[in-house]
Amino acid sequence: MKKSRFIFIIILSFFVNSLIAQNVSIGIKDGLSWSTINGSYYFHDRKVAEISKIKGRNFGILINFPINKFVSLQTELNYNEKGFEFNSNNSNMCGAAVYSGNYNLTYLVTPLLINYELGKGIKYYGYVGASFGFLLKADNQASFVTSLYPPLRYDYNDNVMKKFNNSEIGAILGLGFKIPLCNNVNIMLDARYDLGLTKSAINGKANNYLTSEVYDYFTNVYNRSFSISWGLIYNFKKNRIINK
Repeated sequence: MKKSRFIFIIILSFFVNSLIAQNVSIGIKDGLSWSTINGSYYFHDRKVAEISKIKGRNFGILINFPINKFVSLQTELNYNEKGFEFNSNNSNMCGAAVYSGNYNLTYLVTPLLINYELGKGIKYYGYVGASFGFLLKADNQASFVTSLYPPLRYDYNDNVMKKFNNSEIGAILGLGFKIPLCNNVNIMLDARYDLGLTKSAINGKANNYLTSEVYDYFTNVYNRSFSISWGLIYNFKKNRIINK
């Protein structure tokens, strides 16, 4: 047991010294996102009238590897909430029904970014790169209301993992700035746009109303997301001692 602890301490010390030697930065962040989809969503073989953004949360950790004074590589591990809201006012459906709800998608996302930074004191940066997301959870919440008297309302929640692909690839473009807080610590504020490049949902087709199958389906759906994040970044750079 003591030997294992000793080995762990040696490995941890080596890792920390490597970070210091390479001037690496690590950070934590939290934020909000506004997501929607590009593509078509259908219910009862009728196109949904309106698709709107849904608000979610995103948080994670980052590590930044400098290449030179201006350029660095950055990777992250983020928890991202995506999805969309929908609303259908379709008089062709029985009893002039209104169908509304949302899809909530949760991803574990790993971006790989090229970062360009300028400035002294307050530093401004921009970045571009790719993201690799893995679906953790997919839920659908919906309400079905008719205008019959008395009105009929049906609410349901459903796990819809089978309707979505397990992974997705995206492109990221973002801007931000860092403000020095104290020695080696900066506050960051960051905004980015995440463009899905692979389909998030599995293409479906209309079902017979008389069957017990799910009525709604997707066609060529891609995720779209805008997010704002804030956090703290710690730089492992050694402080230089200047002899007078």
